[in-house]
Amino acid sequence: VSSLVVAFYCSGHGWGHATRSSQVVGQLLALGHQVYVTTTAAEQAFDQSVREQAKFRNKSIEGKIVQPLAYSVDVDMSMHNLEAFHQSRGALLAEEQDWLRQINADCVVCDALHLPCVAAKAIGIPAILSTNFTFDQIYLGFFLPSHVRPPTSSETALITRVTEDYSCADLVLRCPGAIRMPAFEPDAPLAPPSPSTIPGAVPQSDKIVDVPFITRPFMRSREQVLEEIGIPKDMVASHRFLLLTFGFQNLASLDWSCELPPGWCCIYTKPPSISHLQATSSSFFYPASTEMYIPDLVRACDVVLGKLGYGTCSECIAACKPMIYVPRDGFVEEEGLKAMMVAQGSCVAMTREDFEGRHWTPSILEASSLRGRCGEDRRVPLTGAEVVASKITQYVSQKKASIHSG
Repeated sequence: VSSLVVAFYCSGHGWGHATRSSQVVGQLLALGHQVYVTTTAAEQAFDQSVREQAKFRNKSIEGKIVQPLAYSVDVDMSMHNLEAFHQSRGALLAEEQDWLRQINADCVVCDALHLPCVAAKAIGIPAILSTNFTFDQIYLGFFLPSHVRPPTSSETALITRVTEDYSCADLVLRCPGAIRMPAFEPDAPLAPPSPSTIPGAVPQSDKIVDVPFITRPFMRSREQVLEEIGIPKDMVASHRFLLLTFGFQNLASLDWSCELPPGWCCIYTKPPSISHLQATSSSFFYPASTEMYIPDLVRACDVVLGKLGYGTCSECIAACKPMIYVPRDGFVEEEGLKAMMVAQGSCVAMTREDFEGRHWTPSILEASSLRGRCGEDRRVPLTGAEVVASKITQYVSQKKASIHSG
């Protein structure tokens, strides 16, 4: 197979898109392909080898979803940003077509942007989605009956345009934890059956191919991780550990006066800018460096407390760790991830009131009694990055060969 030029577009929303994209890009590079990564995600979300070998381009090609807290969404501002994005749509589309021609791109891969799919189709190259959701369903989820309000007619038109953009994609490499993708399976349930929830499940659309988990590898032992955090050796042996992590997104102010179960400590990650997460009131709370590698933290702890995001969920499953999650109002990606966690891992819901009120002990004790992983006979493999890179290579190479032979 000859080397390909891959234009990889990664959403800057949260960390999950970037961390799994990093794994796929790494595998594409290992196959000898040249990869250009367009993203606004933090550079540190990508593996160092990927940062060194791929060509990075910082450019925003999506409407920004606004989250005041890690578990809430500002619907009005998010829809305002989508409208502003669409006002610049024509100029952005022309710029992307010119750039794709300039680098002689053989294909576009998106996790999970929509406009680059249109640019790829316009210049006659394949567009491939690598994701567990598309943003049109996320926007539609803002207006479910239990949430703020119905959409306006202009908002409905904006979301419909996003769906039309996604329909330009030729192939969807669907990750576990998926929700309905309106461009490809408009009549599917919100959390459609997939191999991660129902063994042998088949997609409704022939454009969709289900792939295994894309996860980051573990690098260091539990002892090494806990020692670096500064936990005394006697506590490493005598205590159990809760990891509090919300993907470096903002949290409500916490004063850390909550009681943990006897014999438990809490390790927490925090955004560098959030000073109120300094654990000054308890010797049982330990901050992890912002440079700390999250998969190793997950494996070093006994239970994880956070939100249902693809990265955290997949890493809990890979490490066989039960998870406590605080539901995110209005963010329907949760439905697919919750179904995945129930089938492949273990999860316990904690209300926002209990989280902010620091009533954590019952959930910690419940989660700690769970296995963290389903039986071997139902497990979805952790080889998603290799599978996605291989399928991209195969699909695009076949498309090129058919054009040349034609």
